Amino acid sequence: AAAAAGAAAAATAAAAEYSTAESAAAAAATPPKVGIGMVVEPLYDSASNVPAGQRIQLGLLVKKLVPNGPAHKNGGIHEGDILKEVDGKIVSTFKLKDLAVHLLGAQGSEVKLNMERKGSKEAYSVTLVRGAVAL
Repeated sequence: AAAAAGAAAAATAAAAEYSTAESAAAAAATPPKVGIGMVVEPLYDSASNVPAGQRIQLGLLVKKLVPNGPAHKNGGIHEGDILKEVDGKIVSTFKLKDLAVHLLGAQGSEVKLNMERKGSKEAYSVTLVRGAVAL
């Protein structure tokens, strides 16, 4: 019985080592994800009589463009603009962690943003090429 338990433990350890090595190889083969260099925060309606937890999220407000990042170099996006869609997906109610899934991608890949110019409600689209961003 002890020999069987030892053999089972050895087989389990070997399987764990194999899956770890396989996972490490897969991780090494997967290129790191990069972004567009744009910092956003949720934009809520301004109704003062609505409790904070019940306000409606209208979109994602561009707070900052990282200098020399893809969004900054493009020149079309301004701080204060509102992000509405990423690659055709409406993101106005996305949580920031959900948005990251859509904005991050492989170096050199494209992402299309549909934006709204703050204050004028003027809609515009821009296609950016993802790249490394120095924070």
